[in-house]
Amino acid sequence: MFFADILAVGIACIALVVTSRLTRRRVYPLPLPPGPRSLPLLGSALQLDAKRPWLTYTAWGKTYVLV
Repeated sequence: MFFADILAVGIACIALVVTSRLTRRRVYPLPLPPGPRSLPLLGSALQLDAKRPWLTYTAWGKTYVLV
């Protein structure tokens, strides 16, 4: 019974370390450049022209590129 408790605590510690490292990878060290607003899971797909998406990309390039 004592061994099972130690094993459970060890597995919980490993899971805690793994989840903390995975969440830290999502934090960007520098701020991202501006871009079009997006929705979760869909991104900016609803803003694209289905027949001529290059026109949308060109407009976004003129709007959000800082050159």
